[in-house]
Amino acid sequence: VDNAHMRYFIAHLHRLRDEDAEESSTEELGD
Repeated sequence: VDNAHMRYFIAHLHRLRDEDAEESSTEELGD
């Protein structure tokens, strides 16, 4: 597994957890 793929996967998981924990964090993500 490429390191870049793992970083993307982990970042995606953290992003989902952040949105679920604090919706206010969405502003920083710029989604």
